[in-house]
Amino acid sequence: VYKRQMMLDACGNLRKPEVGFAAAMGDEDAATEALAVMSSYQEQMLNVLGELVKKLGSFKLFPSFRYFNFGSSVGPGFVGEALSLAIESGLIPTDRPVLGLVRTDKDKIKISARSTPALAAQGVDVGQAMAKTVAEIGGHGSGHDVAAAGRIPMQKIDEFLNIFERVLGRK
Repeated sequence: VYKRQMMLDACGNLRKPEVGFAAAMGDEDAATEALAVMSSYQEQMLNVLGELVKKLGSFKLFPSFRYFNFGSSVGPGFVGEALSLAIESGLIPTDRPVLGLVRTDKDKIKISARSTPALAAQGVDVGQAMAKTVAEIGGHGSGHDVAAAGRIPMQKIDEFLNIFERVLGRK
């Protein structure tokens, strides 16, 4: 069951949901393709994690969160999962939420936020903070207490970071 879920997630993240769906419905050719998609996704995720590990010292700190700007070096579908894996493996300290920024095209940024259940129990909710912040600057996004994402115009990144700090810092 876990392998099937990983395969479906990979197909969705690499924008091949029809392959994952067909495989889930029993199409053997689609299942073969879905396994190849999963393998490709895992390889790409390892590359993203490798880049993250090389640049652990490049995280910027705000009082209420830390963030890392991936630029356009990784696909936007990898950032949130990479941050989750880095938190779970102890690569990133868990004293505050972490944000990953990635350029999605010439004038947009995707922001993925990750936190921990322990921080959520203290009242830190990155989903609410994301929704409120992006709404203030004309972007869109939401999430829940330990995971959120949003998209904003690139020229609004500094404004986003400052508002996110203000909103999250109230907790």
